[in-house]
Amino acid sequence: MQQGQPPISQRLYGMGFIFVVLSMIMFIHCCFVLWNWVPKLWRSDAIAVLLVYHFFFLNLLASFFQCVITDPGMVPPNWGFYMGDETKR
Repeated sequence: MQQGQPPISQRLYGMGFIFVVLSMIMFIHCCFVLWNWVPKLWRSDAIAVLLVYHFFFLNLLASFFQCVITDPGMVPPNWGFYMGDETKR
């Protein structure tokens, strides 16, 4: 049995959560990069730190979008306990 799309209000609440999380991630990213490392950009250690940081930052974004896009699945139809069922599961 396939379920249809969730109601529009549920989808909008989910998009709001995604927007809040992405806003927090981008704010922290901008604070770290723009305020801490851009003034020191012409030093070689700053470039190395930014390269490593952006590698991990892109992995964070890829993992976040994969979590958002992945279907959470559903409970199997015959899962659960029944009244009077003596089977220990």
